Amino acid sequence: MNSRPAGLQVEESGLDSDWLLVRDVADLSSGGVLVSRQRFSAFVAAALSGEVQPAERRGLALLEIGELSERPRWLVTTYESWMAFLVAAQQGDFDQYVLRRRM
Repeated sequence: MNSRPAGLQVEESGLDSDWLLVRDVADLSSGGVLVSRQRFSAFVAAALSGEVQPAERRGLALLEIGELSERPRWLVTTYESWMAFLVAAQQGDFDQYVLRRRM
């Protein structure tokens, strides 16, 4: 049984402040997916509007979030983690990583 909390972890990649690293906190084998702040911002907006839904494969949820062809583009997670991500995003937990639109 997995005692680690469900959800997606987002952090600055360390490579450049414009890039983020996204991974499932329960997946200890994953180094995560590299994504730009711009793409992550669009991803969060699309997820909250219901435009983005994970693909299902053998009980896992797959999200195409990465944008570099040289790195993994797919985030492997669970539906439990996906739902936790949506709740956290609705609460503004990822606002520090999201670019704000200029008026």
